[in-house]
Amino acid sequence: MIFEPIKAYCERQGPGLWEEPLSLIAATVMTVAALHLWRRLAGNRPYQLLALLLAVVGLASIVVHARINGLTTALVLSAMGLFALALFYRMLRDLSGLAPLPAAVGTLIFLPFTVAAMPLLTLSAAVEANLALAPFPILMLGIAAVLRSQHAALAREVFVAALGLSVAIVLRGLDSPLCAVWPWGTHFLYILLSTAALVRLLSVLARHALAARGGGG
Repeated sequence: MIFEPIKAYCERQGPGLWEEPLSLIAATVMTVAALHLWRRLAGNRPYQLLALLLAVVGLASIVVHARINGLTTALVLSAMGLFALALFYRMLRDLSGLAPLPAAVGTLIFLPFTVAAMPLLTLSAAVEANLALAPFPILMLGIAAVLRSQHAALAREVFVAALGLSVAIVLRGLDSPLCAVWPWGTHFLYILLSTAALVRLLSVLARHALAARGGGG
């Protein structure tokens, strides 16, 4: 049953490997962009790891948009959840100034919400699926608000990334409602905009962390 094909997105018209060309291309763009960021962040191992995890999300997305079933869906959701938790931990460390143990505890507190939200994403273009993604930009907006008084420029960058993710989530939700008039769907736009927002966010956070360490590697 986990190998049974699923039609989760408007773009897919059959069980073939090339039935979601735009989403496949978008997932490839995510993978390449993340790997390019990984190379640019040489010497900054925490953020290189995050870039690598984003590349894993891209690779898993390539797999799921080539052959979507229960197994590949679980694969991409696991990759997304791992990236989200690692990013949350890093933001607690570098933006809140928490030591490793308190940041890990904070991440563990966030873990049940992530685990509970991920299965909702299997619901094709449903309101519940988009609600599962909503906590991430909301959390980022909260962090931006906290940062505003001491790091206004950084707060703006986090806000822009959160706004980009919010728009991407809206586009994801429009995939099914617009399918009758736009058969290509909007899921590929969700992937591309999410990629742009996350790559920008990781770049900004990496520069901030480097500056906070006095320019060290």
